[in-house]
Amino acid sequence: MIRFYPLVRMLIVLVLLNTQAISRVNTTLHNIEITQGPASETLVELQNITGVDIIYRPRILTGIQTNAIQGRMTAEEAVRAMVSGTGLEVVQDSDSGAIAIIQPPPQPLDAPAAKNRETTEETQSNTNMNKPITNFFRTVLSTIIPLTTAVSNAQEEENILLLSPFEVSTSGDINDYIASESITGTRVATFIQDLPFAVNVVTVEFINDFNAEDLADQFAYVSAFAPDGSQEGAYQLRGFRQTNQLRNGFTRIGLVSRTNMDRAEVIKGPNAAIYGRTDPGGIINIVTKRPTTEQTGRVDLSVGTNDYYRAQFSSSGPIGANKNLLYRFDASFLDFEHGIAFMGREEQTYSGVLEYRYGENSRLVFEAEYLSRDQNRGRRLLFNFEDNSGAPDRYLEIAYDLFDKSFVGPNEFNDRDIKTYNLTWEHQINENVSFRAAGNLFDRGYNQWTTFPSRVVVQGSNAGVQGTMPFLEPVFKDIAEAGEAIQADLLTQFETGDIRHKLLITFDYQREEKVDLDYRYNRRLTGDQRAELSSRIGEPITSGDLRRVPALNVRNVSIENPDFSGLDLDHIPIVTDVTRYGSAIGGGTIGTGRLNRDNYDDIEVMGIFISERMELQDGKLLLFGNMRYDEVTSTLEAASVSTSNRYSQSVTEFSVDDITYALGVNYEIADKVRVYANYATSFQRQTEFNDRDRNTGDQLAEPEFFDNETGKGWEVGIKTSINDKLFSTITYFDISKENVVIPETFFIPDPDNPGEEQQITVNTANGEEKSSGFEVDMNYLVTPSFQITGAYGYVDAEIVRASAPILEGLPPAQTPEHNLGIMTRFRPVDGNLKGWEFALGYRYASESRPTNDGGRQLFYQDAYGIVEGFVGYRFKMNKMNHRVSLNFKNLTDEQFTVGNLSRGEPRRFILKWTTSF
Repeated sequence: MIRFYPLVRMLIVLVLLNTQAISRVNTTLHNIEITQGPASETLVELQNITGVDIIYRPRILTGIQTNAIQGRMTAEEAVRAMVSGTGLEVVQDSDSGAIAIIQPPPQPLDAPAAKNRETTEETQSNTNMNKPITNFFRTVLSTIIPLTTAVSNAQEEENILLLSPFEVSTSGDINDYIASESITGTRVATFIQDLPFAVNVVTVEFINDFNAEDLADQFAYVSAFAPDGSQEGAYQLRGFRQTNQLRNGFTRIGLVSRTNMDRAEVIKGPNAAIYGRTDPGGIINIVTKRPTTEQTGRVDLSVGTNDYYRAQFSSSGPIGANKNLLYRFDASFLDFEHGIAFMGREEQTYSGVLEYRYGENSRLVFEAEYLSRDQNRGRRLLFNFEDNSGAPDRYLEIAYDLFDKSFVGPNEFNDRDIKTYNLTWEHQINENVSFRAAGNLFDRGYNQWTTFPSRVVVQGSNAGVQGTMPFLEPVFKDIAEAGEAIQADLLTQFETGDIRHKLLITFDYQREEKVDLDYRYNRRLTGDQRAELSSRIGEPITSGDLRRVPALNVRNVSIENPDFSGLDLDHIPIVTDVTRYGSAIGGGTIGTGRLNRDNYDDIEVMGIFISERMELQDGKLLLFGNMRYDEVTSTLEAASVSTSNRYSQSVTEFSVDDITYALGVNYEIADKVRVYANYATSFQRQTEFNDRDRNTGDQLAEPEFFDNETGKGWEVGIKTSINDKLFSTITYFDISKENVVIPETFFIPDPDNPGEEQQITVNTANGEEKSSGFEVDMNYLVTPSFQITGAYGYVDAEIVRASAPILEGLPPAQTPEHNLGIMTRFRPVDGNLKGWEFALGYRYASESRPTNDGGRQLFYQDAYGIVEGFVGYRFKMNKMNHRVSLNFKNLTDEQFTVGNLSRGEPRRFILKWTTSF
């Protein structure tokens, strides 16, 4: 059964109590022995022993240690003994036997009960505007004890917002892999069972238990999810690529750390457009941790094979005795080697949160985070390429035999850092109206020194061991991104007759700036430049194309005995020696380096979102509808230098707008069995345009802009919670994306050769992709000690129209047709094995196309299956909780690739010690 009931479940129980639909009090005596410990653990243990429902809000148990008990007693007697002295109160319904643990509000000194009953309706309304949220518990208490209050009174209290409606609550430790609420799907806290679409939640407990550092591991047990190896932070959902995530509802680019993560929520399908421009497959939202009202702390230390080291420290609690000011601090350090030569990562994360609660229903939260990641990523696995000495060249196969080879050497680096600041103000005006305003700033830097080999040239059909990488031109990237955003949400709830409404109105604004510089070797050096460079490196430079200079070694690198001197760090100044602007560029004097790309992108987005939820038939029927308007203004400044030193610069400004909407229905057809359906649309702004006339091929005086990419989709499904043990979601979806910009080839009369045609290529918005399939996500609490979590996704995705006809009819790149994840966990709550825990997981992805690049479109990377898990032991020592565990990842040491042929990590063992206090 669900042990921790949020507000709506508690009120449902109260209604059942009032109608006396639950069995009589169980006065059975039990042999009980429970040691002192965190209330969130010990109360679950007691409920497992007695089988009696224990109802409470998880928030009131934060930092509470229950007393040790031993003896033969009833469930009620046990609960009272355990919470004695904690300030909590216990009440039991004489008809149902359910036990409620509450935090009683302070008794007002100037408001006697008799006087309150005589207060006029107007006075009551004014009082309700200011009474503490905790007064709700007084209503609960008065309802449970006499059990004479009418059902309508309990229903009236359902409108009261016990917690902030913009904050989700968590389930108890026995269900710590199962979340009951989501904030992402509707922008306010909503029960997942009540939503008219599929939402997956990955809890931090699961992420920590499985040591999941990256998206590929964190969402491996989510249906229809696939990692993207070509760009960090990118992924596929339901067959559509997404390059961004959200962090607390704000756009996040690339880097994510589990250090301060509370949960990760996945909203699937075009419904993700409630956050603005997005691709129709869905989006991930990272929800971070908030401070606690009681002092807590945690230390994690890990060491593993392949030089894996990780340390984390967390502390949270009140500042001062009145607990109005709370803090949280998290810090971590991570360092590991990939298992392939020269590949590894070093990462540091620091996060701090201050929360100030003032008045009765207001709080101000400030969060700052700094994340730094220095990484040698290596390069994706290459293709073997046949060189037939005059015969047509062709790609042979994916070079799996070179899986353990480095393609870029020891000097490659990918250094990223991001600073994020959030400020949130929440105010509950009264029981029915809440307001939230939030602001976000981020600043991200990225420096990269690498090369992009794409193939291994071999003779005939040799496997490539004796082959060479023909071209390793060094590239230095310098990217800076910054953004600012604000969101304002007004939530109100009211009734019209028998219909309950929740109406949300949101205004948001965001601006993102990006400077993208790409430096490479100069390909047309002058004689003076060659002489100057020769003196700098101490060797003669005989070619004006630096890619062909043996001293810089960028061609024909041997696979068997590679020489990576071309990526010597001393060569960075040669590549970056570029005059970016001015007459020197136009005159061809551009230094020893070449500015391959110099882009500045400035995007402003203003959006208005309106959402309405209606509850009919006492909550059995839920109707959802929302609409969003976005206006996007873009400025793109692009500059580049061609191989002939020809400099070009363009400035493009354009503004687009769009309206997206969604409709959904959720209906309870049986007890805890709900069916749902929805239809939604999405959009993505175009970043491409056409600047050539389709009839003549001439340059257009003004560029031609295209309509936005648009997505639309529908889904139907069923959600169940059978006996509060088997939680499942089964979904069928159908999604399409249109107006995708693709280059198309046209033939026009050749003015220089009458009667003949010439070929031109122009951009058109004629591309289309579609995807359909079904998903199964489930959590099954077989017993209080044994749990099974599983997910399966089938994605039938297709490129309908593309620039290359060979792509049409194929699935999009990096999208497996099948993905499967299943995990079992055994954590005994009693007996000789109490304290131990065991978990075993298996995840599988079918074959997929890694790339759309020419000549390699029809290649598929192999399917793979990964075995992982852990063995752990929990114990108490010196009044602190400890956990020791041994994790194993990729137990069978499978060689596999994901996304765009990114090489998966080999087998790793990690020994971890955690202590909390």
